[in-house]
Amino acid sequence: MTLATRSVAYSQPSESLALKPVLTTRDRAVLDLIGKGKTNNEIANELKLSVPTVKLSVSNLLAKLGSSSRHSAAEKAYELGVIG
Repeated sequence: MTLATRSVAYSQPSESLALKPVLTTRDRAVLDLIGKGKTNNEIANELKLSVPTVKLSVSNLLAKLGSSSRHSAAEKAYELGVIG
């Protein structure tokens, strides 16, 4: 008995989909407030979160967006159409 080989066709995702990170609702809310120049304390107060939770969210956002600063994360998200 021989093993039959199966070929599987893989399609490349479109460029715009490949570049857009998957962001949660909270990620988008935090990112939107970062884009408005809010501090961690202001974001925590507005979203009814603790400051450590906001700090963790910001860290996760920076990683997801491949950014080294809050400013560059907001810029990149705006360019990708993630925030308005």
